[in-house]
Amino acid sequence: MKLKIRQEHILLLLILVLGTILRTYKLQDIPFTHDELSVVFRSGYTSFSELITDGIMPDVHPAGVQVFMNYWVAVFGDSEVAVKFPFILFGILSIFLVYRLGKDWFGEDVGLASAAFVSAMEYMIMHSQTARPYASGLFFSLLMVYAWQRYLFSPGKRQYLWLTAYVVASAICAYNHYFSLMFAAITAATGIFFINRRQILPYLIGCLSIFILFIPHLRIFFFQFRQKGVGGWLGKPDNDYIFDYLGYVFQYSPYILVIVAGIIIAGIISGESRKLLRNRFFYISLAWFFIPFLTAFFYSRYVNAVLQLRVMIFFFPFLLFLITGNLPALKKPFRIILPMLICLVVSLSLILERRYYKLFYKSCYQEIIVETDLSIKEVGKDNCLVFIDSHKRISEYYYDRLDIQFDHYRMDGFENMAELTKLLGRSNAKFVSLGVDSRSELVLPSIILDHYPNMVKKIDYQGGNYYLFSKDDSTPYSNKFSSTNNFNTEEDHWSHGVDSLYTDSAGISGSTAYFLGNSHEFGPTFSVPLNVFADHKNDLIDVSVSVRNLDSLNNGIIVLSLRGKEELVVWRSAFLSDYDPLTGEWYTAHHTFRPGPNFKNPDLELQVYVWNKEKERFLIDDFRVRTRPGNPLLFGLTEKL
Repeated sequence: MKLKIRQEHILLLLILVLGTILRTYKLQDIPFTHDELSVVFRSGYTSFSELITDGIMPDVHPAGVQVFMNYWVAVFGDSEVAVKFPFILFGILSIFLVYRLGKDWFGEDVGLASAAFVSAMEYMIMHSQTARPYASGLFFSLLMVYAWQRYLFSPGKRQYLWLTAYVVASAICAYNHYFSLMFAAITAATGIFFINRRQILPYLIGCLSIFILFIPHLRIFFFQFRQKGVGGWLGKPDNDYIFDYLGYVFQYSPYILVIVAGIIIAGIISGESRKLLRNRFFYISLAWFFIPFLTAFFYSRYVNAVLQLRVMIFFFPFLLFLITGNLPALKKPFRIILPMLICLVVSLSLILERRYYKLFYKSCYQEIIVETDLSIKEVGKDNCLVFIDSHKRISEYYYDRLDIQFDHYRMDGFENMAELTKLLGRSNAKFVSLGVDSRSELVLPSIILDHYPNMVKKIDYQGGNYYLFSKDDSTPYSNKFSSTNNFNTEEDHWSHGVDSLYTDSAGISGSTAYFLGNSHEFGPTFSVPLNVFADHKNDLIDVSVSVRNLDSLNNGIIVLSLRGKEELVVWRSAFLSDYDPLTGEWYTAHHTFRPGPNFKNPDLELQVYVWNKEKERFLIDDFRVRTRPGNPLLFGLTEKL
């Protein structure tokens, strides 16, 4: 029998080749992410019981991927290429399965269009290049669904083979991720609505078999379920979370959105939408995307936050089917042009709009160590005070990996900010080097600028920053906006305060200071509309105030708030006592805030003041509020650039 190669096969091959190239581009240069290094660090166990107790129980994911990686690393090593390879393969195979499902459910054109999206989307590529349970979960979820639909709707002579494949893939989903476990449960329940009388008993036995296969994991499941998990750091989703998700998966690109809108409009105009509503797979796709989404959304809002952009990857293909299933029947040349156009536009958006390879291929953990080493060599180790504030074990991993060693301080080695300030004040070094990740205290550069006013370097990375500061104040750092109240004259944006509390000659260098005492709870307030103060959501608002205690203790607080027309939207604080050297002399306290997406809101007013919460006695002077450019790339892999 002669094999006939059809036009659709060539298109599919081109889509698969593109997806492979985009996932393997400079394969040896793809760095580990924080979560991947966590996987590597929890590998290497020779005892299975230790692997479960020490490598899996402390995590918030099922055992499957960690068990697999433990033995995979033992055989193939822990290089980036070795660790990532299986997941890249899962990502490539998922393109093909999306095509097959789209073709079987809605037709050839839908299969090709959906596969074209999946081949080039940042959402799919990044998780294919990351050794976490997302690419594997996507592949086995699609395999589960493919076997499920073959058994229910076109079993042929291999019905028990398809049922077996469905059971095995479902069990793997259960061990892979708790959201892919949820998907396996939803898929099994969906089958009840479509099963025929002859299939009921085998199908129910199959579903029971999935549960039996998961029984060994139940102890781990209940242990992890009782833990707080990601809810300890993950915020609850806002009401418009679905729009954030859609913006992210379609790469915040107006060009991609035009294609998506064009597909939907074309289906409505052609009448394809009415035909779509008669297709049972439309309702299956609708349920399989929105039931998990709404379940995770409301659980996150009212119980424990679990909804993240990445956990919806298992259900995303069915959202694509809802969109591309609307396609009218295409004729040449449009059935060739559309998938190729999707590939072209999404790929260009990935490279040019999202700058994916420039952002993802730079690990801030590695880069701040490399830049620190370069700066030390440039200015001399005796002239440079070095601080690193990133994940300790990851830093140690890169010190060994890069064979780089230098003397430095870690921020977790300071009991409070007063110790850091004291070190900066007594140092004879001409430069300060600072490397930070996204979890570092935002206030650190502001503290250093008080002692080293010239910012020589500022390098932005996805997930972190590198800074080099100098004592040379001939070219001091210029803030985007700065206002200082030294209580000598009236200043714009500041409330006046109480006249009797202005104390002549009591301030720094004999200037005027402001007294807060037993009957005065609040000092003068700085107020300004937020949208004229910050230009970007990642800009940083630095607040500092000089303080001198007149009592032995000072529990005063620097308060920064965002107030709307009718309510308080944000309230942030910093304790003066964290900066108190306990010498009885003047000291400077700091606070830094990132406005985030609120920065454009014209109805929000920024207010800054000192709250004398315990009605203690102290003086304040040189109360300063300023903005400096933040890191526009900090969350660049998930947010709009």
